[in-house]
Amino acid sequence: LSTKRSSILSIIIYFHEWFQLFTFTVPTLPFTQDRSVQLTLRSQALHISIPFTYRTSSSTSRFECLAEFAATGEISSLIVPFAGHIGERDGEGNTVLHISAKNSQSFALKLLLSAPLPRVTNGVLITALHCAVRAGDPDSVHYLLSHGSGTRVLDNHKNSVTNLVIHYLADAYNEAIFKEILETPGSSENELDALNEEGFSALHLAVRRLKLSLIELLLEAGASINAKDSAGRSPLFHAVNMNDVEIVQFLLGKGADPNVEDDSGETPLLLCMKTANYAIMGLLIDAGADPNRKNRNGNSLSDSDDATVQRIIAGERRSITDDISCLDYLTRLRLSKLMDENSKWQQLAAELGCSHMIELISICSDDSSPTMILLDQFEQMPEAKISRVRSALHTLREEESVKLIDDRFIY
Repeated sequence: LSTKRSSILSIIIYFHEWFQLFTFTVPTLPFTQDRSVQLTLRSQALHISIPFTYRTSSSTSRFECLAEFAATGEISSLIVPFAGHIGERDGEGNTVLHISAKNSQSFALKLLLSAPLPRVTNGVLITALHCAVRAGDPDSVHYLLSHGSGTRVLDNHKNSVTNLVIHYLADAYNEAIFKEILETPGSSENELDALNEEGFSALHLAVRRLKLSLIELLLEAGASINAKDSAGRSPLFHAVNMNDVEIVQFLLGKGADPNVEDDSGETPLLLCMKTANYAIMGLLIDAGADPNRKNRNGNSLSDSDDATVQRIIAGERRSITDDISCLDYLTRLRLSKLMDENSKWQQLAAELGCSHMIELISICSDDSSPTMILLDQFEQMPEAKISRVRSALHTLREEESVKLIDDRFIY
């Protein structure tokens, strides 16, 4: 037999050649799930146990749900008859939440979350939130977080959702998703500095993928700039190893330790010597790296017999150039954030004698920064100088932008 709570149950029992009808109301029992129970009838002459399934919730008929949709227009009514199946899994261990998130079906996901199990993992320990991040779907990420899906659940590679953003959005960075994750209550600095299975924190991964805007967001969110990976290397080590001058400059400007030493005794300066990266070597020394400091193996940069290394230690640096092609990416990126606002780039274009470019840049800037496009196009013009850009910004009284030009890294 199968029954639900508060329903009327009638049973006909055949006993010693006579039939007896029993009718009673099934009581409400303290069960949260359907359960098999025994109904026992006992008297002086009778002792019978009848098995039946106690159902904890009453099911609304499909017609009733359809009628509610017809009356209210509330499409979530159509999901109600299937609510009991939301936690079921397919052959790969996916619930319908996983399937919606994987396929970027944010509207379907929003409806299914009317009876959610957002933290359940599939057969390979991937939550629906992980799936939404992998799919690059900010709407699905928003709905899952709004319904309480946790950012600290780990996948099968020990990636938190924060780490996963770096892993799967490194080549197509989605700032909306990352901000959503970071601004979620419960995200913490400890989570940002947690190491994944490969031994890297979120900041290490962002540096290794050369995502400067992502690095900036992580540091603003509280990631430790000197956090060490499983080999004892800080993000600065990885920036030096990637030979990325701009990220090295940015990290040093944010307080990265230039004298840090990893578990093997390697230092950023010694790493520069091995890769012959003299521009970064000079930058590290200018930021306080000590060329005379001995590592645990007794080695220092000053021990090198490389003539170029010795000249850099003595203070030699590359000369300053005014060519616009030498305006570094970090400065261009920061200028773009200032000049894109309120279309101030159009005034800059006019000051640079590039008014004829405005219409074309406006058409091409749907997915790109118009200021970045302007600087790229200005670079193709004769006599394209950094000083001309600075002068134009000064004329426009964009003093913050002028300061960016003055404080840029020269290499």
